[in-house]
Amino acid sequence: MDVSVIIPTYNRKSLLSTCLDCLFIQDYPANKFEIIVIDDASTDDTCSMIHEKAPPCNLIYIKNEYKQGPSVSRNTALKEATGDIVIFLDSDALAPSWYISEEVETHRANPGIILDGPIINISSPRDIVNPRFKALTVRFLAFMDFRGVHFITANASCRRADLIKVGGFDEEFAWAWEDVDLGIRLIESGLRCMKNRKAYVLHCKTGEPGLMDQVRFREERAQYAGLFYRKHPSARAAWMSRLRYLTYERILQRLGWTERYLDSRKLTLLDNNIPFWPPFFKKLCQIHAHAIGLKKSL
Repeated sequence: MDVSVIIPTYNRKSLLSTCLDCLFIQDYPANKFEIIVIDDASTDDTCSMIHEKAPPCNLIYIKNEYKQGPSVSRNTALKEATGDIVIFLDSDALAPSWYISEEVETHRANPGIILDGPIINISSPRDIVNPRFKALTVRFLAFMDFRGVHFITANASCRRADLIKVGGFDEEFAWAWEDVDLGIRLIESGLRCMKNRKAYVLHCKTGEPGLMDQVRFREERAQYAGLFYRKHPSARAAWMSRLRYLTYERILQRLGWTERYLDSRKLTLLDNNIPFWPPFFKKLCQIHAHAIGLKKSL
């Protein structure tokens, strides 16, 4: 088998269905790639949807007995994979028909790499149902993707032997920073980073959570950023984990803004009554939440 596509999922039945439909029409030979869906104990009847599909390629479905998070789920799927190249996709990522071909070509022409591709956000229900992969806007955004390569598993790939060599995902990173940590370890093992801007995916963004939900998410995620820095103490890791936000937090405290404007109890009371938060204020809330998470971790 040339390729194993690993897709972890949790309660994304509809988006996962579209994700799979896009993979079923790849121009790469169907007998040379497999898709492994690892269901992290979904409660939305994902299982029935999977069994109703008629895939042209080998489709493997695994369901966790209880929710374990993406690190454990991807490691479980990795043990089942037989492809020489492993592609990681999220269940809300849609791949164009040439996607797997581009991934394979790049790996064959450049041995010893981890491969990253652009992730283009879309939110329109029409674009999700009928993805416009060849739209000029999409191609332009993919071409202009200069994001650093840190193995973001919404769209990343590596040879299976290299993943096994470094031990797969560190399961201490339950649901955040596990892919960045793996990317660093793969680089440290001697692999090079590479980006293929033709191997882009469309990332479905359906709705934006309220401010306090974003703040809580940012605080919890920042705790894994702190764990990442403790595991990889370096100037690069400090920048990636945004340790500078601790300095910004001290400035906000001296100005009295954390107590006056960023107190979580006040924000919770206001959140349901304010439909639109100014971007600058949202950024201050994110900095504050990230700093709190880092403090808890460090």
